[in-house]
Amino acid sequence: MDFGSSTDLVLPLIRPHKNVVSMKNKSTILLLEKDGRNHSRFDCALRDSGFQVELHKTPSSALACINGDRHQLVVLNAASMSTSGVRIAKRFRSHLNGTPIILIQPSNLNSPVNGYADEVLVLPFTSRKLVNRVTRYLPKQTSYILAAGPIHLEPSNRLVQAHGKTHHLPPKAIEMLRLLMERQGRVVTRKSLMKKVWKTDYTGDMRTIDVHASWIRKAIEADPARPKLLKTIRGMGYRLDIP
Repeated sequence: MDFGSSTDLVLPLIRPHKNVVSMKNKSTILLLEKDGRNHSRFDCALRDSGFQVELHKTPSSALACINGDRHQLVVLNAASMSTSGVRIAKRFRSHLNGTPIILIQPSNLNSPVNGYADEVLVLPFTSRKLVNRVTRYLPKQTSYILAAGPIHLEPSNRLVQAHGKTHHLPPKAIEMLRLLMERQGRVVTRKSLMKKVWKTDYTGDMRTIDVHASWIRKAIEADPARPKLLKTIRGMGYRLDIP
């Protein structure tokens, strides 16, 4: 099977801005998070991961905007308000019709929530952990397009669009390209690719990385024989350069 061949499927064109993520559905997260430099914030991380986020800085503002099924998930960053969030979660639960609630608590104020939240995360934790939890609660049809320069990647359907053509790539190639797009302009080492994409620390035979890189080049390069986007960094790994 030639994974590098183009198909007749054409995706809607998206204006190519660097680091753009465009949603393919109407799932919306209501995020309650106060501004501040002395606590963890997650609004940017959620948006960068392809989610639509409606940000509110006060509980009253957020509660006033709750309307029917417009929000598929509520994330309450109580840590940003230096509180356990138990009372806030209770107030939200009384206004919601089964919408899941993720509550973020500070380590020094974490308290039992008595069922008012579907899940409690206690700081410190990474943005990736929150993104993973959010994904579990959103409708399974949620999908998004990662866009960088001429490249438009739709991970859920394993499709890549570039230079007017669409390619269907195998799962590992999609994951490799996603990682390179997230770290564009930086070298991603072979060791890191093996660990992040193939989930192994084994580095005895890395030829499979080169094979997947060739499939990616067929999908994203105007001339795969003279790549201008996906660069091989000799002795290290690969780097995606977006003009």
